[in-house]
Amino acid sequence: RKALYNRKATRSKIRSVSSGNFLDGRSIKSVSSGGKISLTPPRNHNLQFFYWDLIELEDGIYNIKSATSNAFIDGRHKGIGNGVHTKLNNRIDDSSASQNNYYKWRGKKHQNGCVTRY
Repeated sequence: RKALYNRKATRSKIRSVSSGNFLDGRSIKSVSSGGKISLTPPRNHNLQFFYWDLIELEDGIYNIKSATSNAFIDGRHKGIGNGVHTKLNNRIDDSSASQNNYYKWRGKKHQNGCVTRY
């Protein structure tokens, strides 16, 4: 299978509409000790943890990678592994993540004038 490696990434914060909290990409140290994904309330410091690279693979499919820890969001289904099933994983490279369904997310890109939303 051909690698999908000529990919375009968009750096963005991911914020919950309901809680107003941000998806927290954490530091590499935090990912190594468990990789749990958390929602963090807005704050005025350490904002770098809120940035994610949305890496476009194919029509509507993305890898989501933390800008600070370089870990991908792993969305494997229940029954694979134990414990937390949606987590950050920094033990996979970009090329492998682009081909493995555990790291693929479906999203829609919306363009409204100069503003792009996903």
